Amino acid sequence: TSATVVTVTLPAFAGYDITVTETITATVPSTALTSGVGQLASPTFDVVVVSAATSGSIQGGANSEGDIVTGGGTVVLTVVGDTWVSAGGTFDAQRQNIINGLVSGGAEGTGWNAVVQAGLAVTDVVRTSATVVTVTLPAFASYDITATETITATVPGTALTSGVGQAAPPTFDVLVASAAVSGSIQGGANGEAVIVTGGGTVVLTLTNDTWAAGGGTFDAQRQNIINGLVSGGAEGTGWNAVVQAGLAVTDVVRTSDTVVTITLPAFATYDITASDTITVTIPASARASAGSLGATPTFAVTAAAPPPPPPPPPPADEETEEAPSLIADGSYPATETVEPTSATALLGESLQVSSSSPDGSLVTVTVEEIEAVDGFMVQAAAAVDPSSLESVAPAPLGALIVAAFVVDGTSPPSPASPLIVDIQLAESAVTPLAHADEMFVAVWESGGWRVIEADVGESAGFAARLTSRHGAFGMFAVLWSPISIGGDMDAGDDLRHVSLGSLARPQAVIRTFGDVGCSVQVIATPNDQSSSGWDIYVQDAPAFVNNGYPVVLLGSADLWVRCDPLGSTGGTAQSRTLSSSGRRRERRALASR
Repeated sequence: TSATVVTVTLPAFAGYDITVTETITATVPSTALTSGVGQLASPTFDVVVVSAATSGSIQGGANSEGDIVTGGGTVVLTVVGDTWVSAGGTFDAQRQNIINGLVSGGAEGTGWNAVVQAGLAVTDVVRTSATVVTVTLPAFASYDITATETITATVPGTALTSGVGQAAPPTFDVLVASAAVSGSIQGGANGEAVIVTGGGTVVLTLTNDTWAAGGGTFDAQRQNIINGLVSGGAEGTGWNAVVQAGLAVTDVVRTSDTVVTITLPAFATYDITASDTITVTIPASARASAGSLGATPTFAVTAAAPPPPPPPPPPADEETEEAPSLIADGSYPATETVEPTSATALLGESLQVSSSSPDGSLVTVTVEEIEAVDGFMVQAAAAVDPSSLESVAPAPLGALIVAAFVVDGTSPPSPASPLIVDIQLAESAVTPLAHADEMFVAVWESGGWRVIEADVGESAGFAARLTSRHGAFGMFAVLWSPISIGGDMDAGDDLRHVSLGSLARPQAVIRTFGDVGCSVQVIATPNDQSSSGWDIYVQDAPAFVNNGYPVVLLGSADLWVRCDPLGSTGGTAQSRTLSSSGRRRERRALASR
């Protein structure tokens, strides 16, 4: 430029890009000077790195769908080491480019890119100063996302004096809204009674969203909120027909900006036969954000278990117009005492129901009316008509006490874990029945009664076990009856022919003969179906020897009994019905053995 001045003019360097400020030092080479002595030229100068940053109300907090739907948030873009292009037409021409630089990583059809970026007007972008631009978001009612969106801002180079575009960190998120169902009715096991008696609450809580503004705006949406509580069932006296239709808007309260509480009044007509599962949907009109919103989890109202149906009546007698009724008139008490009237009833005694769980633990149930324990339901059934038991207890019945129970498995049994019912009566319940010689359990199956064996001892009380792989016992009854044997029991012969006049097991017959001095060795019963024509019971033989012999001998059976006399009979009785004192002596003798 002159004898003392040199000027260096920089051309454009499109590839120049730094991330930190550079400090430039100039040194004049000695070869360029007359003196031949190089010189350091001062001062140094800096090339400052250009940067951009995002701030504003929408960047600084946890932004929800509601914030975008309602609008008013700001995105502030600030450049450092650079300036925006000059105000007026030059900047205005770059406003759409600035909008296009606000991009979401998502691609939902009602998300940021499709609704906000596409919907922002250039007038929403203002050059606040040479280094600051403010973007103000209007309301976007259609904004509705299912996943959080992350927005990245990039300042276009055309909008900056340097012409170099810049990423403007940090990114900012718009969080997806959610709704949760809680309250007393959601948190517990709801039976029909919870709805019938009322007082339960359903609490709806919004996250990353708010309810419509309080007052008239929210009040106008209360019925829409009620309409969003829907059952998958369609019973005429179920949730939709009774509860949803019967809730008043005053039962719906906006507890806070994010919480609504619904209190259920009593619904006396609510009555279901299958569980109601309730799904909650928040209507779009009731929340700040756009679109309806499913609330989780669902909740259920379980139907009360109906009492088991009575078993079918027995087949009609061909000689009569109709068969005797299985169920006596009236439903309770659950015991029918024929004789004696002083005998102990069963209602209130205990049953043991075995669990189907792997540990096979037992649970004791005291029978009142209906009790459900560990997957089983026990119900004291209607009184049994004694006439319906004539097929297993021949007339005359003598002293007979009948009690009926129904047991249902509320969870299906399996071969590995069948339904097992242990009937147990304490000694206090058995002692008044000392007049009776035999105790049995009869199970109602396929239109008739089937007798199974049970054991009784004076010290142990009464016990019997029922096993079912079908999940239920329609009805079972407990019977007491004295042993009646006709014929010459006291005959001196080793082989004695008698007839049985009551239900009895082989051991009961053996014990009765023992009272008249006969130690029974063998009992033989005619059987046309047997290969030998006889069923044989051998006293004290291994169990497999007697497996084919009837567990219970029916009345009117002919018996041939071989005795090993123990001594003098001391009498000539032609038939035998054991007294209560004899029965007690026999039990004590058995216990001592």
